[in-house]
Amino acid sequence: MADDIVLVNAIERNWKYPLAFHLPPDEKVKALKPGSKVQVCVEKAKETAGLIGERLWVVVSKTDGYHLEGHFSIQKSAFGIKDGDAIEFTVENVFQIYDDDYIALLFCDGDLTLDQAASLMKAFYPNIPVDSLKETLVEMKGDRPVAGST
Repeated sequence: MADDIVLVNAIERNWKYPLAFHLPPDEKVKALKPGSKVQVCVEKAKETAGLIGERLWVVVSKTDGYHLEGHFSIQKSAFGIKDGDAIEFTVENVFQIYDDDYIALLFCDGDLTLDQAASLMKAFYPNIPVDSLKETLVEMKGDRPVAGST
């Protein structure tokens, strides 16, 4: 990462803005391992017009329980971060933990549309066609009604 980009502390951000920044459960954070997918937030070290912050997904490659290493798994970034760029961070920087079942639950509960859920999953399964991801989500949903499906 460029020197002018800093990682945001998720715990501090949650204390300051508890309704906007939620933390993942401690047991899920403690269970992070290589292959886990987490979301971190970056922002400019100095205020820059138009750029406040950006949440990006990272695939964990190494952890000691507190310190983590990984690489970004993103399609684009306003901060110039590229897919595959390496990152070192701590559990205090983890805003969210990706889970296929959680994404399916958000979809089934209407918090995500079918398109949104499939798009999020596509970031982690780039070789799987979007239509196949949508089919998987619909199968996971079963007979439950789908909010906002297309």
